Amino acid sequence: MRKYIARRLVLMVPTLFIFSLLVFGLLRVLPGDVAEKMLIDDSGAQTASKASLERLREKLGLNRPLYVQYLSWVGDTVRGDFGVSLLTGRSVIQDLKQRLPLTVQLALMSLIFSTCVGVPIGIISAVKQNSLLDYGLRFFSIFFLAAPGFWVALMVILAGAFWFGWVPTLGYNLLWQQPMANLSQLGVPALILGLSAMASKARYTRSSMLEVLREDYIRTARSKGLREQVVIVRHAMKNAMIPVLTVIGLQFGAIMGGSVILESIFGIPGMGTYLITAIRRSDYTVVQSVVVVFALMFMSTNLVIDLLYGWLDPRISYA
Repeated sequence: MRKYIARRLVLMVPTLFIFSLLVFGLLRVLPGDVAEKMLIDDSGAQTASKASLERLREKLGLNRPLYVQYLSWVGDTVRGDFGVSLLTGRSVIQDLKQRLPLTVQLALMSLIFSTCVGVPIGIISAVKQNSLLDYGLRFFSIFFLAAPGFWVALMVILAGAFWFGWVPTLGYNLLWQQPMANLSQLGVPALILGLSAMASKARYTRSSMLEVLREDYIRTARSKGLREQVVIVRHAMKNAMIPVLTVIGLQFGAIMGGSVILESIFGIPGMGTYLITAIRRSDYTVVQSVVVVFALMFMSTNLVIDLLYGWLDPRISYA
């Protein structure tokens, strides 16, 4: 087990290197110059001279060769220094400490909701295959699988404002200081963010359960006179969860990415709004840091999921 974990951690290094290289290169290819945007006045006109623009680029280090900029950024990142925002001058690591817990909490709430609802729906749908209940649950899953999250969010806001006079609360309350206010602010976005993941889990769980229920050991368990509940819970569910666990790991990254839009719609000051603002203003340092943090979290989640396979199925060896 330890050797497997060590090998996976070592393999993360070249993956992160290639990923950081791609992010760095793409940001330099995209149109837009952060120095020009910093010198735009309130009317949107560019009033600075070329000499001023060159001095600002030199101050920001943007006039250095690209390989020097990349190596400098990678070296600082490895030491835990994500640099400062080119626009605001604020430390990126301090901004991440404030915003990352909020986005992670939103993603975890969505993941818990989608798992606690989607998995039971898939199991019930498989056990009651081709029944009226099965058709209803499948329609429910397909509907939310097809409905875009941003559209659902806008419909919830419009319906809440029109019928109930409800609008999302702006800002953010810390969970450990004001838990009820925090959950009320993040509850609705988390539910909306988890709807598509819930529908996907329900579909995968149903398919996996149907496959497992046709196995010989399930028929053997039933022939021994075991109750159907025992057969489903003790014999079928555990084996059916292995493909679903893979989906959960992949969905964590999708939920983190989907939070970008939901945070903007609900005015949540998390990583999503931070990333969108940085992209709009061509703030290279912030964009590079946020994307690398997302990639590192996604790879770490996949490692945890792979380790959980052995708990679900003891036949899986990590030697």
